Amino acid sequence: MPAMNSSETRFFIGCVEQAVAGGYDPLTPAISISRNGTLAKWRGKIHFLDLRVNDPGLKKFRPLFVDTIQKARGLGIDVFLTLPEAIPTVHEPPPDAPPDTRPPRGRPVPPPRKPAAPMPIVTFRECLLAVPRAVSSPDRYHSLHVDECLPVIELAKEQGVKNVIVPTSRPGLFLDPAASDEFRAKLKILAAAAKQADITLHVRTGGLSFDLYRRIHREFGCLLALDAGWTHLERNDLVSVFGEFKDRIRLILLQQVQPGVDKWAAWQDAVALTWREYAQRAAEWRSYPEKGDAEERQTLARLAYDAFRAYQKTVPNELGYQGIFQGGDINFVPFLKTLRKEFEAGVERYLLLETVPNMKNAEFLARYLLSDSMAKPF
Repeated sequence: MPAMNSSETRFFIGCVEQAVAGGYDPLTPAISISRNGTLAKWRGKIHFLDLRVNDPGLKKFRPLFVDTIQKARGLGIDVFLTLPEAIPTVHEPPPDAPPDTRPPRGRPVPPPRKPAAPMPIVTFRECLLAVPRAVSSPDRYHSLHVDECLPVIELAKEQGVKNVIVPTSRPGLFLDPAASDEFRAKLKILAAAAKQADITLHVRTGGLSFDLYRRIHREFGCLLALDAGWTHLERNDLVSVFGEFKDRIRLILLQQVQPGVDKWAAWQDAVALTWREYAQRAAEWRSYPEKGDAEERQTLARLAYDAFRAYQKTVPNELGYQGIFQGGDINFVPFLKTLRKEFEAGVERYLLLETVPNMKNAEFLARYLLSDSMAKPF
């Protein structure tokens, strides 16, 4: 970022891009820029991009990540990279809904509609540097190897990216002692590589105990990426946490959430359950002989289609990643007023809108963060 004089803004607004890996986003509705426009659309509206590298080891999509970084730079948008959080897996599309051949009462049967092109289904396996030993469904998670993360550090060095975000876990899913040791051992290697490349690591809240963060900050010098939504879900006061660690916080992720880690866990369980039901029904339908009983095959197709629709209804996340001005559980105003005092004192922060891209979020921030002595952020 260019040097600023005292009249210029002290905060930078960013958005998330996490659909580069195959064009898929692990959240519904999508919070990625590429699913809500193009990078060029955001020229002059955002200052930086959180590019989430959902491709462990950069084995499939490295050229696409390079292209995104270079396009962003060409538009005057800085880039942060986030270590892999999810592995997309593409599955065959579901069967079309079997036609209802029953004629409507008093009306002829309408002509069949031209079927739409079948779309693949994409599921995501979560990636963590260390998986807590007490998780109920370990098959949901992939334990990242250091060799799957170092290529991201190398990509950052090659492309001149100076900030890399390290996710810890998920809200309320704290690392136990064994997982904490594993996390620290892997982070030690990544921190050494980052230091050699003059890259700053930001360890993100969400399943991160502050005792563990104090230790890794002392050992490796990592900064703290404060996820406001997840901090709130873990029943920590946002203003208090910021006050304690503000000297180590450069990046703040802003999202609105509905109250209760239990609801978050129940939503994840429901997604997993409806997916298993669909996978079973789809397998039954696909394995049924083509020349088998036509009525039975149609029944299996309908069951698979209904299971897919149930999965589709469950996947949208209504508990988090909402616009910060929307009706969640967090009153952001006290926190934003605290930040405004920081900015007026000359402190710089990066504010990442971890929501569906929407300029109303930036307008909401400007209302509480800007003073007469500060220039508009864009």
